[in-house]
Amino acid sequence: MDYSPAFKRFFEKVEIRLKEQYETVTATGKTISSISHRVYKDGGVLEGGYWLPNVDLGRGPASGAGGSSGGGSMVDAIQKWAQAKGLDAPKGGYKQLARRLTYLINKYGTRRYKTGSDLGILANFDKLIEKEIDDLANDLSGHVAYTIRNSFAVRLKGNKNIQIKTRNVKLNL
Repeated sequence: MDYSPAFKRFFEKVEIRLKEQYETVTATGKTISSISHRVYKDGGVLEGGYWLPNVDLGRGPASGAGGSSGGGSMVDAIQKWAQAKGLDAPKGGYKQLARRLTYLINKYGTRRYKTGSDLGILANFDKLIEKEIDDLANDLSGHVAYTIRNSFAVRLKGNKNIQIKTRNVKLNL
């Protein structure tokens, strides 16, 4: 049976909920635009940028000794972030600020990481989407009930052993 309509509704709602959570803590929109979903007939996947845990939990120091001014990607990302936040550019400009922040993050980690004050978006995500989970369960139970009802009707007509299979559940009637 194809459950993709139920999973499509679920993942659309969850994607919106996750984007709403990150909307208040992002500056450039890159984090929000990285969030998407894919749906299959028996499930789906919610995807986001590899950096989402760093936004939520902070980032520890780099594994090497001391800090480094970092390669281009982190410096560039921090520069764009600083500009989008409207931070005052120091004498050397945003590039110098980004290099300095990259060095400090690589050496010491971020404040959020050091204090353990995560945003709670990922850690409490199951609680944030409880309603969506309930809606999905109701949606899927309707599909399963329909399948069971039809199976009973067939069983009564044909008097055969009938198996109902879903991805992780097998009901023998």
